[in-house]
Amino acid sequence: MLWLRLSKYNDSYEDFVHKLCPFAKAPTNVATVRAATAGCGWAKGAGSINLCTAGLLCCKSNESFMEQRQVVSMSLMRYEGLAARWWAFTQMGIGPGHLAGVDGLSFVKLMGSGGRNGFGIRPNWGVYALLGVWDTTEKAQAFFSTHSWWQAVDGHTREHCTFFLQTTTAHGCWDGRMPFDKTTDFDPTQPVAVITRATIYPSQMARFWRYSRTVSASLEDHPAARLSIGVGEWPLIQQATFSLWNSGEDMLRYAYKSRQHREVVQKTRELGWYKEELFARFVPTAVVGSWEGVEGLLLRL
Repeated sequence: MLWLRLSKYNDSYEDFVHKLCPFAKAPTNVATVRAATAGCGWAKGAGSINLCTAGLLCCKSNESFMEQRQVVSMSLMRYEGLAARWWAFTQMGIGPGHLAGVDGLSFVKLMGSGGRNGFGIRPNWGVYALLGVWDTTEKAQAFFSTHSWWQAVDGHTREHCTFFLQTTTAHGCWDGRMPFDKTTDFDPTQPVAVITRATIYPSQMARFWRYSRTVSASLEDHPAARLSIGVGEWPLIQQATFSLWNSGEDMLRYAYKSRQHREVVQKTRELGWYKEELFARFVPTAVVGSWEGVEGLLLRL
């Protein structure tokens, strides 16, 4: 699991790793993390693939991660400097062509981000996201290990992080279809990731953004949300969120008991400001890379 902004929370890194996998052995420091991931092909600039990463975080066996079933990936990419950011911006138009026809990739979206951790109206030219739905883990592994476009991303980014997910619940549509197949059961005691996405009616944009500010602030500051970011295909109109929670119970508690969230849900029903919407939750099965300068590790449930 990513060691994300740990000082913000009461539990230790070891405690959170144990929540993800009771069989895991947590590393003691960042130096240990770097040494252990140096030979892992999922790590930036690394060579051969080692799914177990020297046994540092080993849960039961490799079998659950390598099963022949759909896997979802959410990659966050951070670019710094004018040249790198210009390259990233051009990929919003060029990138989909490179991703079309990738073996085993059944659904893909390259998205930008807004200010204020992605939830602002103004674009953040330095942060982008790539959502992929893969037929199998092996297909995803091949892309992130060998594909020329992803290698170019790796060369231009200051950091990037990919979350691998198994779908537990999904409803709604994205571009007129449901891209996520249920592949595992929801356990409210375990960590959970959530993706929401909506196309907003142009006539409702002003109202939507006025109400969404309070919700995004409450989500970003929530102590049980390990990570939250707003992304989207088109500014203002097509918006998505990705969040990672300590447990499903924490996520449900926020969804049903947060005053700000309940108000927006009520307004959504009253005003009907979505032309299309989707909600999906997932079990995070692996996290690879780094985000906000913090090292990530491969972790399988």
